[in-house]
Amino acid sequence: MLGDGRGLPIYEQDRIATSFLEEHQQALTELSRFPGVDTFILGLHRRIDLTPDLRGFCMSAFPRLMYFALRTGITPTFYVDLVPSEDYKERCHCDS
Repeated sequence: MLGDGRGLPIYEQDRIATSFLEEHQQALTELSRFPGVDTFILGLHRRIDLTPDLRGFCMSAFPRLMYFALRTGITPTFYVDLVPSEDYKERCHCDS
């Protein structure tokens, strides 16, 4: 684990991951080709505050991160937490 994505901004996660992939690309490429390895992901975590006016969002990997991930055989995967704001809870009459 390179860090706890729940506590790091997405830009910091990108910086840490890109630096690691760049520094260890040969070893990671060899690992990705090792017999039996069929899942090789890099998980990035994003927390999004759910507000009444939120209509959608999108995410993508930063170009440099995507370059090193694909070059080494890694699939970037995004995990998203939608966290309801108090205003959202009041407007939608949500209990949680």
